Amino acid sequence: MKSRPALTRLLALALTTALASPASAEDGLATLVADDVRILSDNRLLAEGNVEVLWQGVTLKARRILYDRNQDEVTIEGPMTLVEGPDQIALASSAELSSDLTRGVLKSARIVLDQQMQIAANEIARTGGRYTKMTRVVASSCQVCPGGRQVPLWEIRSAEVLHDQETRLMYFKDATFRIMGVPVMYLPSLRMPDPSVDRAPGLLPLKFFHQSDLGYGMQVPYFLPLGDHADIKIAPLVTTDGAVMVENTYRQALNGGWMEWTGAVATDDLDHGPSLRHFLRGEGQVAFPAQFTMKFDVYSISDPNFLNDYEVDDKDRLESTVQVYRARRDELISLEALHYRSLNEAEDNSDLPNLMLDGTWERRMPMPEAGGIATFGAQVMTYHNRSDSLYDLNGDGVADGRDMRRFSLYGNWQRDWVTTPGLIVTATGNLRADAFWFSNTPETDPEFTRVVPTFGTKLSWPFVRSTAGGGSEVLTPVAQVVWSPDGRRSPLNEDSLLVEFDEANLFSLDRFPGEDAYEEGWRANLGATWTRIDPAGWTLGITAGRVFRWSGDEEQFSPASGLDGKGSDWLTSVRLDWGNGISFVNRSLFEGLLDFSKNEFRLGYDRGPMNLATSFVWLDADQREMRETSRSVWAWDAQYDFNDRWTGTSEWRYDFSEHRAARAALGVVYRNECVQVDLEVSHRLTSSLSDETSTRVDLSVELLGFGNGGRRPPVTRTCAG
Repeated sequence: MKSRPALTRLLALALTTALASPASAEDGLATLVADDVRILSDNRLLAEGNVEVLWQGVTLKARRILYDRNQDEVTIEGPMTLVEGPDQIALASSAELSSDLTRGVLKSARIVLDQQMQIAANEIARTGGRYTKMTRVVASSCQVCPGGRQVPLWEIRSAEVLHDQETRLMYFKDATFRIMGVPVMYLPSLRMPDPSVDRAPGLLPLKFFHQSDLGYGMQVPYFLPLGDHADIKIAPLVTTDGAVMVENTYRQALNGGWMEWTGAVATDDLDHGPSLRHFLRGEGQVAFPAQFTMKFDVYSISDPNFLNDYEVDDKDRLESTVQVYRARRDELISLEALHYRSLNEAEDNSDLPNLMLDGTWERRMPMPEAGGIATFGAQVMTYHNRSDSLYDLNGDGVADGRDMRRFSLYGNWQRDWVTTPGLIVTATGNLRADAFWFSNTPETDPEFTRVVPTFGTKLSWPFVRSTAGGGSEVLTPVAQVVWSPDGRRSPLNEDSLLVEFDEANLFSLDRFPGEDAYEEGWRANLGATWTRIDPAGWTLGITAGRVFRWSGDEEQFSPASGLDGKGSDWLTSVRLDWGNGISFVNRSLFEGLLDFSKNEFRLGYDRGPMNLATSFVWLDADQREMRETSRSVWAWDAQYDFNDRWTGTSEWRYDFSEHRAARAALGVVYRNECVQVDLEVSHRLTSSLSDETSTRVDLSVELLGFGNGGRRPPVTRTCAG
């Protein structure tokens, strides 16, 4: 008796082969497995007990199956399960199907799509393997547990539903949307994507909010694909205080590139701008012939307050740029146009350089005779101010309407030698020639030329040792001597006002970020780095150094930069990475024990349910860097997963010098198998010159189970017991 199931399965396979229709024999034979298989009269086959049929990726399980070859029909008694791949499962009490399982009717059936959406129907009819028609339907992705809540959190009841498996769309007829069993909306027809769809036309999650200046509001985004290569999102917004905004996002994939345009048009009663306000941003990348690439990131805005009023962005300066470039291993060609617009109330755009053109050619090549690597280049740059004033009305020391053009040629040579004891010697030579032309600057000559040579020699000596515990340490003392001539700086300095002194440029030939100014005189850059890599997974790196001068202008750098005087401030940098999601960085510039000019602290924690990033920055007062008083700012951004359903978020930015929070936000996210709810309360300053603030409450509700392709899978609920 123990061998009977195996013999029955072999007999079933042979009988299925014998009874296969010509069509099925041509496409591949079905496999039938059952506890008991019998051949009846009139070409009928009866299978009972743990019946399983496998047919071209479709699996059918049932209690009893009767196959009629003459009618090409399969009668099934359940409970039965019909599985078509991982995305569709059908359960029913009984069914009558064609032999290929693609046509027929299922009674008292339930379909599960993509392991999310559950559809219960009085009857399900299958047609041609593509369409599934359901009558008297209840659809929901919410799980109902026995003995618990018998009504799903949300459901759609419909007289009829048609599921197109080819387009992966679901068509509802006479649909009623219910929350906790209470009807809240009736739609005569409704089209929704099934859960496997990544891109389909339809509504996106609604967003409800309250803002101090705008009142209560609602935003209804609609997504529309435009073929496989483009799509558009239209998101109208209305508020109780009369504001109306339409926000649009257009995306398109190009042959060798992409582009995205985001814009908004609004009308309101805020009196912050014109009656019809707008914002537009376009960004993208396009491939050109001869390996050239164009990148662009451009802005247009009707008034400075638009971004703040509608919280589109928190930028205080818009930088529009269009660049065409080609970057190869040994050559760079770049042409760039830039436009700047300040949104800061304390700045006047008419006397700021707002239009700039920059063309650069640079080539690198080895030097067989002298050794080392040489770099040659040329640059053309011009900027223009909207103002034509010949006077200094804003008190920055130069005429408000100044314009400038510059042409530069430069060359650089560098070579390294490694001596027998491991000492690395680096020699560097740099030569640049600049010609400046100035307009609307009566206080300076209209033309200025200079030639600036720079020479430097650097000695570095790495020491490496392995510890008894398996770790490794590297200590590298570095000494560098650099010379540049004095007194050849440009009479106007536009691009080198803010200088950062850190471990990245401790051993640089020139620490000015632009081309108008350059570092003068003899100086020695001294420092050391120490790194430990521990087998436990953590890494510690420390850098310390200082700059000493014995010629050149001691006030060429601002006091807060840490580089002024004969001896710079001490520079220290500490980096610690525990290798388990915890990282720490601290950079300091100080003259005495507690006499700091700058300090920056950053801590990152990403471990388990906690994700945290916090920083503290302290900057000394410096009029040359446009800081009348010292600034200290603490920022915080955190997220905590309480469990697989609840997530809390917080954001904080506090300005200690102003004794106020620039921004604060608290949020909570709830997510289960069928719904996601996002709630956030935020408070922020709306003006840099006053204490005006704005408070906003955002609520977003998303029903999961429709068109969730590519997103984080929903939480699966397990019923107790």
